[in-house]
Amino acid sequence: MAAAPGAGRLFESRGERLVAASLALYLIAFIVYMVVAQRGLVADAPWYVVRIVLKQGFNFEEPGRRAAELLYQWPVVLAARLGVTDLPTLGRLYAVGCTWLVFATVIVSYAFALGVSALFGTQYSILGRPWPTIRRVLKLGPPREPEPEFGPRFAQLLGFVFLALAVVLLAAGLRPLGWLPVIAVGVLQTLLALV
Repeated sequence: MAAAPGAGRLFESRGERLVAASLALYLIAFIVYMVVAQRGLVADAPWYVVRIVLKQGFNFEEPGRRAAELLYQWPVVLAARLGVTDLPTLGRLYAVGCTWLVFATVIVSYAFALGVSALFGTQYSILGRPWPTIRRVLKLGPPREPEPEFGPRFAQLLGFVFLALAVVLLAAGLRPLGWLPVIAVGVLQTLLALV
């Protein structure tokens, strides 16, 4: 018996696809806004910078945010320990930590997951781990005909290469150019989920 058209798709209705596409576009627009506006030095950020300089170390305010604080404060801590005392320079480093490093860490983590999956096979992909649970909760059956593994592995290899290129471009300071491969991978992953 042949499968019904569209059976096994993640988003069955046109409304679900529209909501998913809208969410993906919103997230991409948010990333672009963060890049263009270089948000970071708002509210209590100058206080954080001064506290980091005075302590010559990390300024932890909330235990639940320790990992995030480590992530975006380390450029300022490193500069302060190397003797940089110019507050505008330290403020820029803090803004860089707040905007670029958080996204770069997500990009590197995702690239690593794609690389492992492309190299060792899709059964080792951490990105696919939630789907058996989602299928069970939504009472979706297993795919009638699993697709050959070569296609997804090749797509994940391309995603890994694009994200590795993005990390290199972002690290080199080519910010607008560095975000293009990230946006391309995000759009292609969204299309893959919708089809």
